[in-house]
Amino acid sequence: MVWLMPAVTKKAYDRARPTHFLSFPLSSPLITRKLGEFQSSVLSSTFQCKGIDPSIMVLSANLHLTLGVFKLLNQAEIEKAVRFLKDTIPGVIDNILQKKLLSVHLKQLATMQTNQADAHVLYVQVHDETQEKVLKDVCTAIIDAMVEEGFMVRDTRPLKLHATLINTSNRASSSGASKDEKRQPFDARPIMKSFSHLDLGVAHLDKLHLMKMGRTGPGKTYVSEGSISLTQ
Repeated sequence: MVWLMPAVTKKAYDRARPTHFLSFPLSSPLITRKLGEFQSSVLSSTFQCKGIDPSIMVLSANLHLTLGVFKLLNQAEIEKAVRFLKDTIPGVIDNILQKKLLSVHLKQLATMQTNQADAHVLYVQVHDETQEKVLKDVCTAIIDAMVEEGFMVRDTRPLKLHATLINTSNRASSSGASKDEKRQPFDARPIMKSFSHLDLGVAHLDKLHLMKMGRTGPGKTYVSEGSISLTQ
């Protein structure tokens, strides 16, 4: 557990960047089609939006709802987290869900930044469509279990249900500059004016994955270390 680490190891942990994240994939044929249509419209030559580039668009295969991030610094820690995910988390979920199907409706755009003219992240809001609206309860219970076991550090910010559609941290550099260069924002105002009420449809949350940070899979997709099914 994090709080039992030797001092030297704790220092390394504190300095390290997150290595993994826990997430529900958000997918359906309808969502893939609608997201593709949205991206094509925003990237078209007739749509004027400063700072927009194909590289900052989130692939439909990478669309997800994040619950939290992890710092797993070696293979043993990764394997321990995956075992906990597979052995313990299904019971945590079922205590609340009780065989109900988790469903969410992806609609209405927003930016993480208050100034939409200097945006870095644009997302679609995730609305709970589950019977009795238990999604936040399920997410909170999973996070609590992971924190108590020492895999995650508790985030004091309220849980924000969202799915990122545009993220400037993914911007491809044409100059070969380092990743530490200042991120270039985009002007989200034209997008919000034309697409603020974007509706991507409903997704059923049937898997929970521990994903590696960084898009290192085929076609710049995320790689899963392990997952559980929510439909069994």
